[in-house]
Amino acid sequence: MKIKLNNQIIEFDKIELNIQERNIDNIFKNNKKTLRYKLDKAINNPKNCYHRIAVKQKEKYAEYLNMNFGEFLLKLKENGNDDYILYLNKYGDKKYCFFKIEKHLSEKGIYCFIVDDEILYVGRSKKTFKERINEYGKITAYNCLKDGQATNCNIISKINDYNQVFIGFYLMSKASNEQIIELEKLIIRNQLENTELWNIQRN
Repeated sequence: MKIKLNNQIIEFDKIELNIQERNIDNIFKNNKKTLRYKLDKAINNPKNCYHRIAVKQKEKYAEYLNMNFGEFLLKLKENGNDDYILYLNKYGDKKYCFFKIEKHLSEKGIYCFIVDDEILYVGRSKKTFKERINEYGKITAYNCLKDGQATNCNIISKINDYNQVFIGFYLMSKASNEQIIELEKLIIRNQLENTELWNIQRN
């Protein structure tokens, strides 16, 4: 996979993404803290993202305070009670997939997700690709929460929707972190001329 960037050709080593499991839903249910713990923590911290709703929620759901937080959210969802959405990020209740990579594990640089020969997401890895991608490819219960990783949830849910997704690697083992960041920005600006990137919010 090649793209032209100013007078430079960037060539990605393109391999098919190894998607091991699909359509995983209700990931948020695996949060093992109690509802009481979550709400008390929010009440005591004005900067907590649940602070404004915590007191009323504690009063409203007093009988469930000792229930696991994740099980509580799932119970609300199954009962058609939209209050569970108050605790999730915008993409926290999607269907996800699980994937990992087995190539370039000790390298760093730029990676991208490719569908039908179009680059739809560009990311950077200042640590090894193994650390970045294999961590990225498994959504956790915390990721789904309002203070979790909304971008991860969004991208992994999009990948889940496609039968075949490729991942491209541009290796930059000798580059500084600043050089990796700058190249990522340049590639994103370049790709925006051709397609609507999944990570358009970065710009």
